Order: sequence, then C-alpha cells, then structure tokens
Amino acid sequence: MFYYAKIIKDRNEDGYLVTFPDFKNIFTEGETIEEAIKNAGEALNGVLGSDFERDIKIPNPTIIKSRNYYPIEVEQKLEIELKRNSTQVLQ
Repeated sequence: MFYYAKIIKDRNEDGYLVTFPDFKNIFTEGETIEEAIKNAGEALNGVLGSDFERDIKIPNPTIIKSRNYYPIEVEQKLEIELKRNSTQVLQ
C-alpha cells in the first residue's frame, strides 16, 4: 500500500518540503530528495500508527501520477492491521 507525497524544492532555503494530499497533518522536509523521501516514510507511518491507535478514520490512498509526487510505502505490519480493521479506512 502506498500514499503519495508531494515533494517540492523549498524556495526560501536549501532542501525539499514534503506534504501528503490525503493527510492535512503530515509535513516533513529533507536536505536532499532522498532524505525527503526517507523522512516522508517515517512521518507517514508515524501518523498512520498514531491515528490507527486512536481510532481516527484513515483515508484510502489517492493514486497521483504527476510530477513531484512520490509513492511512499506503508510499513507492512501497519498495512496488515489497516486491512484487518478495514472499517477504520474510509471507503
């Protein structure tokens, strides 16, 4: 399972900014694109785990095939729990 992160060059500083269109509460950054992708994975999985534990509804991933969007993988153990408890995922 993947969610797509929008990663753009920061105009004011060196580095890259990361947001997730499916989540209003996930933001991170990185000095390089590789670091931004790594940090995006950590941020996504941290928020998903926290939201899951608190019974907050988690949206289905939106597939985005466009420039500046990168697929970020959900950790396997978390994906299994989300699928097992699919009532928590918005349909």
